[in-house]
Amino acid sequence: SNLLELFFKLLVAASDTAVETRASSNLDGKGSTFQGLSVRELAWILRRARNRLIARDELLFDVRQTKRHMYVILSGEVVVIARSEGQEERIALLGPGASVGEMTLIDNAPRSARAVTTCDTNVLEFDATWLKDCPSELGMKIYQNFSDKLI
Repeated sequence: SNLLELFFKLLVAASDTAVETRASSNLDGKGSTFQGLSVRELAWILRRARNRLIARDELLFDVRQTKRHMYVILSGEVVVIARSEGQEERIALLGPGASVGEMTLIDNAPRSARAVTTCDTNVLEFDATWLKDCPSELGMKIYQNFSDKLI
């Protein structure tokens, strides 16, 4: 995909929400990681993203994994699964516009859930460096958006 197409997809992702979530989940589609950002700020972020097409049933990340990436879903779906009392439990089914994996950028802790694609899925992948390297005003907006999603 060319840069203009990715930019358009990121703009759409900034305004769309998750497909389905459980009410008690922290991944409840409130707002967007990129909500309220200017076109210039979105362009800055996009230049640091990696566009990936991921096959159905592929693992984005697993429990206790320390790989520090977050993802924005451009097309397709990702299911987030956690273990509770020995049972696997679906926490959320996320679609275009949703982001997943932000917590590892915030707390630097290993993953507490698993994320798997349910169909061929196009994502923007961000490593931890983009957030560390962003201008301070932009960083404050991103952290506020993370906070709004988690409350």
